[in-house]
Amino acid sequence: MTTLRRRTFLYGSTAVSAVAVGGGWAAAPLFAASTEPHEAIVRDAHLHWDSVPRDWRSAPLLGNGVLWGQVHRSADGRGLTVALGGASTPWEAPAARLALVLAGTPTEARWELDLWNAELTGTLTTTRGSVRFAALVPRSENRLMISLTPSEGESRAVWVPDENAQVSWCERRQGSRRLMTASLDAGPPRDVDSSELVEAHRAWWNSFYRRGFLSIPDKTVQRFHWAQLYRAAATRPGGEHATAMLDGYGHGDRAAPSTPTHVRATIPGTGSKEGFTGNMIAAAGLPALWRHCVHSGDDELLRETVRPALRRAVGFYGQFLVEDAGGRLHLPLTHSPTYADVHDSTYDLELLRWAARALVRSAALLGVRDPRGDRWNDIGERLVRAHRDVGGGPMVGAGVALGESHRHPSHLVALHQLDDLADSPDRAVWKRGFECWSALRGDWQGHSHLAAAAMSSALDDGDAARAELEHVLAERVGDSEFLPNTLYRAGGAAPPDVGYAVSRILRDMMIRWRGDVVDLFPAVPAGWADVSVSGLEVRHGIRVDAGRSGGRTEWVRVHSGTDRAWTLRHGINGPVTVRDERGRRIHGGGRGPAEVSVAPRARGAVVVVERTGYDGGTEPRDVTASGSGRRWGSPATSRRELI
Repeated sequence: MTTLRRRTFLYGSTAVSAVAVGGGWAAAPLFAASTEPHEAIVRDAHLHWDSVPRDWRSAPLLGNGVLWGQVHRSADGRGLTVALGGASTPWEAPAARLALVLAGTPTEARWELDLWNAELTGTLTTTRGSVRFAALVPRSENRLMISLTPSEGESRAVWVPDENAQVSWCERRQGSRRLMTASLDAGPPRDVDSSELVEAHRAWWNSFYRRGFLSIPDKTVQRFHWAQLYRAAATRPGGEHATAMLDGYGHGDRAAPSTPTHVRATIPGTGSKEGFTGNMIAAAGLPALWRHCVHSGDDELLRETVRPALRRAVGFYGQFLVEDAGGRLHLPLTHSPTYADVHDSTYDLELLRWAARALVRSAALLGVRDPRGDRWNDIGERLVRAHRDVGGGPMVGAGVALGESHRHPSHLVALHQLDDLADSPDRAVWKRGFECWSALRGDWQGHSHLAAAAMSSALDDGDAARAELEHVLAERVGDSEFLPNTLYRAGGAAPPDVGYAVSRILRDMMIRWRGDVVDLFPAVPAGWADVSVSGLEVRHGIRVDAGRSGGRTEWVRVHSGTDRAWTLRHGINGPVTVRDERGRRIHGGGRGPAEVSVAPRARGAVVVVERTGYDGGTEPRDVTASGSGRRWGSPATSRRELI
């Protein structure tokens, strides 16, 4: 890659029109009134700074899923630093930096990160003047663009790259307006029409946010959710599928692997003697990738990537299984994460059981015959169940019960990572295990509370899930906390991306797929009396819109893109009317109260409303806030500023 020194292109009269748009772009008004609910709630989630962020821990994030950028105070406090990195580059060690050297010392700042347009705008005031700026990473170009308009006192502000920075950059000027473009590509950034680039960039982001909608009374949680969707799309490869991919409680890297290969795993029987190597099923992110395939119907990813990885993982562990006299299969010594070396580790057993069953299900989804299908099914059925303690809950492994606070509930992985197992015949066992783990909180970190929220949601306890979410967003827990830019920090280390779990938990509180049943609002807290959702992806091409008011579900619209029969558990009290997308009544008999069964032939939208008493609309709305809520960006005056 070529390292370029400062290059300033001063265009002549033949290129005046290009410079006029290239020297800066008009920032979209952040607080523009909007009657369109998608735009209104995303704009409400903007991040703001009333002081210059000090470093990566508090700086705003920009990106397009391939390149990311941050802007914060320079090390000497006299200017700004622009940091650039790729999808796998750690925040604390960017691939390149440029400094904006100012004439004066910064004294005041007012910055806003507009999520709706994925654009940072603001003003920096110094002892010599001020600098107005706008910054973004265009969705279609791997470059950071910063438009500057300095006052006369800061007219000599200059960009200077780090001595060893592998960065390509240039600057164009027209009068006092300047456009700096930087990238990690070799050679100078190619010239483009910045006005068209910015327009296309904004259009992409506006369309992205219209794919889904979620509004709840707790605006702190709501704003954090939209900030996570933004961050996933801006900084993760494939982040445009963020609504289906969000996952994690501190188990993986910043980017969920999209092409997992063979991940090294410690040989069962050695425990931690070879180091604390993770379970290869979890390390490859297979539960998250499986969830994405099922939600999105991405058969190619399932066939070419996920299924082969599952076969390798199950084949690897399968060769070490030991059969007892009763025909049950056991695992030799492995390490239960951060706790102990144990035989029959519940963590490894449940991941292996899930992977074997996922292999069987994947063959059915793809319509293929697997020559080893009987083997995968046999493993899934004959694996020994989790050993139980005296209270009936799952043990960490054979002979090892949970006896002290454990920040990572690895032995409860079936409940907080593997959706369908929460509804298995062992549900009471997992619930008991959760209660035992939750009673010992001395060693918890922020991600522990998120795991607790996920498990509470899986157990249909919305009030408990809400309490855990509010706690972790409001408080510093142990040596971990959510930072002003919504990154997560644990013990001062580079933050794992556990913030995405908040969005996944919220989705699961709103809707869950159980067998062939779509369960609406299974874990909505009592305090969230009004809820509005739209475009929530479930499975097999099913998307749900719904409205809840005064603690009651009023209407549901389901967009069905499947030929399978399914049942909607809508939760509307009393008689309902079921209509198709043309308003025609259709049969809506269910197996129980508050249920509607939809035949395989019924494609398109199905609308369910109360038969009497409801004459409202069936469109998304931003529900009334239960309090002011916290805004992200500048550090809160108090960590208890929430709610």
